[in-house]
Amino acid sequence: MASPSILEPVNNVAGDLFSSSDSYDPGRNWQVRFWIIFSGQILSLVGSALTQFVLLWLITDTTGSVSALACAGLAALLP
Repeated sequence: MASPSILEPVNNVAGDLFSSSDSYDPGRNWQVRFWIIFSGQILSLVGSALTQFVLLWLITDTTGSVSALACAGLAALLP
C-alpha cells in the first residue's frame, strides 16, 4: 500500500461543498441578516475612521508638532 503524498488531497472537500447536485439554501430572510451585518460593519468602519481622525487632531492640537503628527499618521497606517 502506497502512502499518500502531501500534495494529494485527503478528501474532496471542495467537491462536496460545490457539487452541482446539491444547492445551498441560505434560509429564510437571508437578506435581512445580510443587511444587518453589512450595516454593522459600515458603522464600525466609520467609527474607526472618526476615532483615528480625532486622535490625529488631538495630537496636533496638544503638541503643535508636525513631527508628532507625522509619526502618529504613519503609526495609524500600520496594521
